[in-house]
Amino acid sequence: TTTTTTTGVGSWETGDPNDSCDTICSTAGSSCNADSSMAIQSEADVFFAADQAGVTCTRSSSTSDASAPGVVINGLDVNCFYRSDAGSGFSCSAANPAGQRFCCCGDACPLAA
Repeated sequence: TTTTTTTGVGSWETGDPNDSCDTICSTAGSSCNADSSMAIQSEADVFFAADQAGVTCTRSSSTSDASAPGVVINGLDVNCFYRSDAGSGFSCSAANPAGQRFCCCGDACPLAA
């Protein structure tokens, strides 16, 4: 059973490869919440955010890339990646040409508890 900690009404969204969180959230009618987006720092959190955004991860990895959290899909391999460091280098405007970002749009987004 997964429990959630809900602190606001933000939502986890994803877009196309090379979309920034600014673009993804604008499309969703909102704005990027950098604090919540950069809080994804574990497999449990990235799997939860992915599920909320409609993605089912098959594995996870950590990275310090400014586009984390996100997912790279290669056939049946769905590698969800999360931040290995709290906030360092995170950017709502960063994009990943090989992957899709997970973005908190609006108020604070829930994380796995």
